[in-house]
Amino acid sequence: MKQRVVLVLGLFLFIFTFLSFALLAGQNSRIERREEMLFRSREELILAQNRINEEEQRVNTLSREVGRLSGENKAHIILTFDDGPSSITGPILDILEKENIPAVFFINGVNVSAGRVRLIKRAVAEGHIIGNHTYSHDYDRIYRSVDDFMEDFLKNEELIWKWTGTRSMLVRFPGGSRNSLCATEEGRQLMEDLKYEMDRRGYLYMDWNVTDPSNDPQEVLHSLEDQILWRDSATILLHDRGDRAFLVEILPSLIKTLKEEGYEFVLPERFAGAVRF
Repeated sequence: MKQRVVLVLGLFLFIFTFLSFALLAGQNSRIERREEMLFRSREELILAQNRINEEEQRVNTLSREVGRLSGENKAHIILTFDDGPSSITGPILDILEKENIPAVFFINGVNVSAGRVRLIKRAVAEGHIIGNHTYSHDYDRIYRSVDDFMEDFLKNEELIWKWTGTRSMLVRFPGGSRNSLCATEEGRQLMEDLKYEMDRRGYLYMDWNVTDPSNDPQEVLHSLEDQILWRDSATILLHDRGDRAFLVEILPSLIKTLKEEGYEFVLPERFAGAVRF
């Protein structure tokens, strides 16, 4: 009798263990299939988003081409330079004069030695705009508080007035209106306060949607074209610092390409809707 009970219990345990493993294997199989389906869904979502982006670029390109052919092209370029003046500002002005193109130079007064004041005067005389990029561009100084920023900013404004006889209402925050400070809640609040202060005082602050990404001339040229050519309009940020001398090499090629694509170079005063982050 005991042997029969043991045999029955053993058989029961065997069946229970077998069914448990079978159920577990089935559950693992379902989990694997679900994960595979989720993976495929994610991949399909990425592919779909890529197709949407490609289609958007294609539509924008076709729209710009239709506008160019019909003579009603509204593709605009605002060309801006930050952090100057420097040793390359003069050659850049030479290129712009030759191509009959206006630009905005967001300057830092700390860079304007006595010998470079003439570059500021020349830029204004040739139809360019001088914008305020703060006097020092020193994050540790200007981004301590609204008052510290305004002190540095207004110092630059007074120098621009002294050199040009005009007060520039165009502003570019060092790093843009959403910069590394925005990694913290305190920094984000400071930038919001500064933007409010600019608007309250009647200034127009500008960001950008195209910029130079590296120090390799051909890489920069190709990147700029890739960033621009699918857009109806673009605000380009370049830097006329001394360490960006290669811009003198690639700027004529960029301008030639954009003109051939039907873009018109304009100043912010003629173009509604300044780019903001």
